Amino acid sequence: MKSYIFCVLIGLALLSACASAATPAPATPTVTPTPDPTGVLVWADEFDAPDGSAVDPKKWRFDTGTGGDGWGNNELQYYTDTTDNAYIEDGNLVIKAEAVDSWERYTSARLVTHGEASWLYGRFEIRAKLPIGQGIWPAI
Repeated sequence: MKSYIFCVLIGLALLSACASAATPAPATPTVTPTPDPTGVLVWADEFDAPDGSAVDPKKWRFDTGTGGDGWGNNELQYYTDTTDNAYIEDGNLVIKAEAVDSWERYTSARLVTHGEASWLYGRFEIRAKLPIGQGIWPAI
């Protein structure tokens, strides 16, 4: 029994020595953003359309489907581009998930600005109310 404990202690010592001799990961370079010298707001959406309206198609694009072409996470939902799942209400964008009686199980909306607008540097202000619960994975 004493030889077994001795072997275990020697093994732990060797593992510890190997771990401390490992090459440390390179430091992540620090990137200093270049501020916009004009301080001009370059993009905004205040969602000031009438209640029940769709989002502005000049600012937003919908990803629809299940994401099977690379952007999905194997969710049990189908992303739509309808006002059932994404609409304006009281000056807010509402993205609503709904249970449906079909193979998708749920519908929701996925909105992106990709292809409509892009930024290299900037300040982003977002006001959001996020749901709480098991399996909820909101992306902002």
